[in-house]
Amino acid sequence: MNLVVHLVRKDWERVRAPLFAWYALIAGKAWCVWHLMRSAEVATNLAPLGAIVGMLNGIEAAAGALLAFRLAFDDKPWSATAFSATRPIARRELLGAKAAGGVAFLIVGPLVLLAPVWFASGFSASGIGVAATDWALVQGLFVALGLLAGALARDPGQVMLVMPLLGGVLLGCALWMPREPGAPMWLSVALAAVVAGAGIVIAYRVRRRMVGLIVAALGLVGVARLGVPAIQEQFLLPAWPDSGRPVRKGETRVAGSHRWTLVGHDYDEKGRLVLVAQSARPSYPLLDTLREPLPPGFVRLAGSDDLPGWRWLVPLRQGTVRTASLSVTRWQLALREPAGKREVEWPLFANAVLRCEANPENSTP
Repeated sequence: MNLVVHLVRKDWERVRAPLFAWYALIAGKAWCVWHLMRSAEVATNLAPLGAIVGMLNGIEAAAGALLAFRLAFDDKPWSATAFSATRPIARRELLGAKAAGGVAFLIVGPLVLLAPVWFASGFSASGIGVAATDWALVQGLFVALGLLAGALARDPGQVMLVMPLLGGVLLGCALWMPREPGAPMWLSVALAAVVAGAGIVIAYRVRRRMVGLIVAALGLVGVARLGVPAIQEQFLLPAWPDSGRPVRKGETRVAGSHRWTLVGHDYDEKGRLVLVAQSARPSYPLLDTLREPLPPGFVRLAGSDDLPGWRWLVPLRQGTVRTASLSVTRWQLALREPAGKREVEWPLFANAVLRCEANPENSTP
């Protein structure tokens, strides 16, 4: 046991600097999205911001896999250096040290940083548990793949060559030999993590590099045969309780971990005056597929002088920013104006309110 702790401490000293940079990326993105949830700036454009955050999410996942690769590669289980200068390292001790380091540094550490963000965002205790499970499933897969690559690769260049080729083969299997409907995302991720874990155990316990590589490759191909994972994702205007009290421009309505803000008004590309609304909610890309879809809520916009002949257009999603189980979406809500009525558009928007109704006659889902 002392040897396992010693190896974990040695790995900590080696990866401490890049690990802190990775932590800063994770926490920085999460707190920026938390701040965006409370923003009422009409000029904020979520479309390019969402693309940037999405790219950073990919960098975060890839960096986690590279850190896991570094943990395993420096102490390859099958090479002549897989022992200490004073006494042999048992296979189970080396495996335990790498597994403990990967879980502690690359899964538990980020969850400790994200928990205050989820708490500040209004998540309940169960919501924090769901968010942590969802995030840990995704990150756990990348950690497992990184440890697997580090345990099997002869050198980093081999990883840079083999991983893209294997990824292309898996994508080809998923696209050309799919099953309909595709497996849910959580199932594909869980099975891929199990396969990677089996390859890691074989690499450390048997110390046969090719055996672990063959098992992992065939297992991942089998997972890809399930088809492209299905993501149950809906961009709907969520409902809220207390529908008898409307939300006016500039106000925020909070229901649990959901936040609704009627930001203000702006002009769209056609020069039409529109209302800008923002919805912020928890987002669990994997575990949402385990939940039954909620019945669609309906949103109705009305004015204090609700004039006949005016009708609201279908809400247009401007952009979404998503990270760390948080999702913020901006919506444009516009009018279809009758002929000769444009002069009353300003006062109508000045008194616009947002309501949720069970069976509205003039609503958009």
